[in-house]
Amino acid sequence: MPVRWGGRALPGGACGTLVPGERKFSYQETRVETRARFPVFLPQIAIVSIESPRMRDEPDLTLGIEEEYLLVDPESGDLVHAPDGVMSECQARLGDSFSPEFLRCQVEIGTPVAANIREARQMLADLRGNVAEIAGKYGLAPIAASCHPYADWREQVHTDKDRYNQLSRDMGGVARRMLISGMHVHVGVANKALRIDLMNQFSYFLPWLLALSASSPFWQGQD
Repeated sequence: MPVRWGGRALPGGACGTLVPGERKFSYQETRVETRARFPVFLPQIAIVSIESPRMRDEPDLTLGIEEEYLLVDPESGDLVHAPDGVMSECQARLGDSFSPEFLRCQVEIGTPVAANIREARQMLADLRGNVAEIAGKYGLAPIAASCHPYADWREQVHTDKDRYNQLSRDMGGVARRMLISGMHVHVGVANKALRIDLMNQFSYFLPWLLALSASSPFWQGQD
């Protein structure tokens, strides 16, 4: 039977056998004309679902979000080493949801486990607001960016903790050049079979996810 999406058959003649309550992939290749001497074929995948009472139930998922912020002077935009007061006040107010990072100009927050995206968003907004408020008392501002547009990693100092000292010794220049920040979204999937199914599906989208993660066009003042 033709694979259908929104009541319409998908182009290209993709087909497959569908059983109510099961999801299957259809695979087809689309020919793309280029100036190259050979055609380029791009895979297309359609995730198709025929609704059944079993499939109407939403999966049991949980969420947790981590974010790393760089601390800057709000007037100049320059990176600033976090004063001890910022660290101690944030840890006193936010507890385990706040921690220092490898570099002294960087901090990290992490939400508790959230039941849904709305709950996770509220937790994240609260944590961001608290860090911004405390940093503001010391004349600083947190920025959420993959990397600073012009800062030089050679001028940065790493946090004096056993873990980070060991990391610096083991990785050398690789660690010292790590003037980067990230946002990590953790998704808990209780159903083991569904977990494997989702990871198999995710592998197809890895090139797109990698492209989305390259979100800072400047490094040490250069494009």
